[in-house]
Amino acid sequence: MSILSKARDLVRQAVLPEEIRKLGEDDIGSFAVDEARLLYHDGRRTLFLREEVSPEVLARSLAYNVALKTRSIEHEHRVPLGASKVKGLPHLPPGMKWPAGQYFAAQLRLADFHPHDLEAVFPASGVVYFFFDPGSDCSALYYDGPLDALKITPYPEGLPDVEVYLDEFMAQSARLTFEPGYLFYLGGGGAYDYREIAKRIPADLRASLDGLLGCKLKEWDSGLRIFGRPLYWQGEDEVWPDDEGDGDDSEPEVLLLQSEFGEGHIHFWGAPAKTSRGDFSGVWMSYSGT
Repeated sequence: MSILSKARDLVRQAVLPEEIRKLGEDDIGSFAVDEARLLYHDGRRTLFLREEVSPEVLARSLAYNVALKTRSIEHEHRVPLGASKVKGLPHLPPGMKWPAGQYFAAQLRLADFHPHDLEAVFPASGVVYFFFDPGSDCSALYYDGPLDALKITPYPEGLPDVEVYLDEFMAQSARLTFEPGYLFYLGGGGAYDYREIAKRIPADLRASLDGLLGCKLKEWDSGLRIFGRPLYWQGEDEVWPDDEGDGDDSEPEVLLLQSEFGEGHIHFWGAPAKTSRGDFSGVWMSYSGT
């Protein structure tokens, strides 16, 4: 059993105070769905809750993610080869071709990220690169060789809409550090705000989860991160009551990277059974804008 599964089991066994069970009661009638009191994300989709918050609902809403904190880069040549970074210029190995027509989104040095990869979604070593076409296409490439073989690689010619995007992508070059945490995707006062449920979690349950997951409960979500609930600004992942029984039996996919783009966010998705082995060939992208 994974650490996250154990954490959810802890929540299922908890006796919830009334202030959690009654959460959202004052909002009944404010949703388009009759008797709905709040929205919650169960790890795959966002549902309308019409009953009290049960330990099962609270457990299913528990998620772990890793916020990516940025530090601006002034000189690309001073960044250690293979370091985790967003935008600017990637450090590519010999023989790796820049994906045609795509912009560089990020590279992750997996040895640094591995301590935070609780469910082994990524390999333990190497570098994974994310590229995307502002239209819809994307690429995720993996390299597991010596870092001193990498080279700072300039953008190729022939990219689409260079006059629109390239200066922005270069100006936003930044080093990354990792900030893990967990949160409950239940209710929320906006796209990022989960203070209401966080402050209601009993201290003993919070302490147990802190110890098991090795991180702290978050009150706010972040736009640039790995794992967790994707930000869908138009409610694209909301499931209406009539469709709740239409379950998806396919293998769950994981949010490998979420990043701001334009007036919204892009999301890179992958199947852990493949990505954990270094196979990123099936990675795909979604976008949601405000």
